Amino acid sequence: MAALPLLSPISRVLTFLIESQAIDDSREPDSYLDPLLLQAPSLAVNQAAREELRLIDEIKLMLRTVWMMIWGKNIRLVSKVEEHQRRIEGTQEELKDYLSQISDENLSEEDVDWKFIINCLRRINSQLTSLAYSIVRDPTRSGETTGHSPELEEAWPAEDSAKPEAKRLSIKDR
Repeated sequence: MAALPLLSPISRVLTFLIESQAIDDSREPDSYLDPLLLQAPSLAVNQAAREELRLIDEIKLMLRTVWMMIWGKNIRLVSKVEEHQRRIEGTQEELKDYLSQISDENLSEEDVDWKFIINCLRRINSQLTSLAYSIVRDPTRSGETTGHSPELEEAWPAEDSAKPEAKRLSIKDR
């Protein structure tokens, strides 16, 4: 009980440390997608798989940032989420174009399967990214109260923040 007053300052320090640690990782190249490798389709598929794994890491950072923004009530992270979303969408578009240029003719059956798996992951990742961004733009989407601070609630545009009661009614009306 004596340590209870210390929880708030400790929480702020931990949020700051996690926030500064989790957001940026620039050790990897900008892209693994090499147009020269399109001449060797099997290698191109391998590079596309590496790019998809890098994309998954970026999505994990975005989801972690969304989590910290909502539960830490840190409105400054909205711009970080938007930045992640722009990078993810750009990479997804590059990956889609790259995969469409890989001919299935010279691929082994295993490489064709990998290409299919990469396309499936790309679609799933697109849905995850959209979901995360929807959460950021409208925290009341679930119809439950969020418990956010007033500053966080004001960050969402008025047209995106429908009242939870109205959402419940529209679901029941269907």
